Amino acid sequence: MKTQILIALMLMAVALTSFSQVKEVPFTQEDRDRLIRIEVQLNLVKDEMSANFDKIDKTLSGLISENKSLHSAIISGFDLILLEIIIANLLVIMTICYLVWSRYAFSRKIKIETQRMDEYIRKLET
Repeated sequence: MKTQILIALMLMAVALTSFSQVKEVPFTQEDRDRLIRIEVQLNLVKDEMSANFDKIDKTLSGLISENKSLHSAIISGFDLILLEIIIANLLVIMTICYLVWSRYAFSRKIKIETQRMDEYIRKLET
């Protein structure tokens, strides 16, 4: 009995699904015209978006070129600052070297003069 009820339910389910699949969807000329108008509007929107994207691309390429020129200006400015720092350091090093050399040269002259004076004093004493 249970199997008969189960079989009957399955047959009813198959019959109902087969009837629902046979049902046709009504498609009128008005629906067709509406789809054509929507397609035309979509194409217009697509063309407008392409034009807008082209404008954005041009603007971005201009900004990128400005950014590159600004970047190169900043880098050249940093190069100049670095060059000035190097020149200042070289001047400091040269000044220190000159001071050491002049002190050595002056002390050498004093040493020579002192030796000469000592010899002169010794001559005078003898």
